[in-house]
Amino acid sequence: MKYDQQTLKNAIDELESILSVTADEQQRIGVMGCIGRLKTLHTHAEKTQMQEPEDRLTREKAAHICDRDQFVATGYVLTGNGQKCIVDLSAVRWLDTDTFWNLMHPASR
Repeated sequence: MKYDQQTLKNAIDELESILSVTADEQQRIGVMGCIGRLKTLHTHAEKTQMQEPEDRLTREKAAHICDRDQFVATGYVLTGNGQKCIVDLSAVRWLDTDTFWNLMHPASR
């Protein structure tokens, strides 16, 4: 299940606002633990929020393909330390930059 920042914040606010029992009673029934976990998820969502690609042409090509072929983005391509990492849904694939180049440019060989 995917949680965005606003959904988590709304859940935290709602739980905190509807609880009218004392702090001791809240701890006894585990509500504070629930709120704590939601706050942790919210903080994690803020820290790991993915950004759009900085490259204008990448954004334009992706948007064009999504519009033309009714595709949706389901993952990311991450770059760092001489590697590429493709993350799609729950699958992850690590590639060195040469392998990734050959994947993206098969006719250039």
